Order: sequence, then C-alpha cells, then structure tokens
Amino acid sequence: MQKNIKICWDKYKSKIKYLFFVYFIILTWLLLRKSGGENYVEVFGINLKTIYNDKIAHASAFLLLTILGFLSYINVSPIKLIFFITLYGVLIEVLQEFMHFGRTFEFFDILADFTGSVLGVVVSGFFIKKVKIKPD
Repeated sequence: MQKNIKICWDKYKSKIKYLFFVYFIILTWLLLRKSGGENYVEVFGINLKTIYNDKIAHASAFLLLTILGFLSYINVSPIKLIFFITLYGVLIEVLQEFMHFGRTFEFFDILADFTGSVLGVVVSGFFIKKVKIKPD
C-alpha cells in the first residue's frame, strides 16, 4: 500500500500546489463573506449552536489548508508554515472586523486556526515519514 501511495504522490504532487491555491481562495471567500446573521447551523435537521462548531470549523479548515500547504511546499520549515498560516488567520479576523459584513474579530478563532495549523503539520509530517517522501 505504501508503494501505491508513493506512486500516486509522484503522479499528482504538482496538482497539490494548484489545489492549495484554489482552497486558499475559496477559504478566504468563505471567511470574508457576509454573515447570515443566524447563530446556529442545521445538521441532520438538528439546530446546533455554533459557538463550539465554529471553532471546530476553523480548526478543520486550517488543518486542511496546512496539510495542502505542507505538501505543496515540502521544503519550507514547519514553523514557518505555521507562522504564515496563523498570520493569514489573524489577517482574516482583522478584515472581518473592519469590513462590516456582520462578522467580528474573535481571538478564539485565531486560537482555533493556530491549533488546526499545528495539527496539519503533525498529520503532514506523519504522512511524509510514513510514505517516505523526500523534498525535491
């Protein structure tokens, strides 16, 4: 299985950078778009308050962004990647505050973004070691 993953990696690694940029643009749009104003989300017909769900969504979104970033820029140090992706999260929060789209600056969103970024580096590092991917 490891060999199959390595073959797949060699075949598609150039497309991961493209996917990273597309995801980055979509995530930016989602985080800066006008808020619906409702403080709940419906899952399987059940309305759930988004206080915790929002933080899980932030962490998950930044986890995926970091995984794609780490795999796209495999030569970049994990600390630099975490720094720049967290800085992106801070910038998004500042823009949310000043764009007046019904969203506000939230410190805990930044903390969730940072947490997702750290987890993304851990997951990516595990994947790279497991599959034995070497930087170009």
